[in-house]
Amino acid sequence: DLEDRWGVSAGAYREQGERWGVSFRLNYMDSEAITGATSTDASLSMGLVYRPTDPQFIWLDRVDLVYDDAFDPLSGMARTYKLINNLNLNHRPVARWQTSYQYAFKWVRADFGDEYTAFTDLFGIDARYDLTPEWDVGGQLYGLHSWESGTLDYALGVGIGHSFAKNV
Repeated sequence: DLEDRWGVSAGAYREQGERWGVSFRLNYMDSEAITGATSTDASLSMGLVYRPTDPQFIWLDRVDLVYDDAFDPLSGMARTYKLINNLNLNHRPVARWQTSYQYAFKWVRADFGDEYTAFTDLFGIDARYDLTPEWDVGGQLYGLHSWESGTLDYALGVGIGHSFAKNV
């Protein structure tokens, strides 16, 4: 064999009553080549959801921890740590009006002989109003911010939608 690999993966999802759900996922992979190259990849994800039977307010959040470690005799060592969070909120105060909010961030620490860190976050809002059961109008605003470089990229838009079928 040119490479030995082994890994493990596990996951679970549990409903906590009629409103709450919790998820968990673990992945781990390890490999070693006859050239002396090695790698270890691991990730842990945890999620939480709030979905009441009267869906005026829905909340989804997921946190990921990621670790990657690699060594190659020719190129050396590389190691990366990541913390990622993704939060989505949906609010429907009345049947015809819906607003969604998103906030996500990613923190990365990477070592390729020199160490680098970065923090990036994203925010967004989307609002929709049903004109009729088939037609809606809305608008969106999103921003992506890289803290180390001080840059901000954003998007703003309006839209009109048409539903050709129910529950699609």
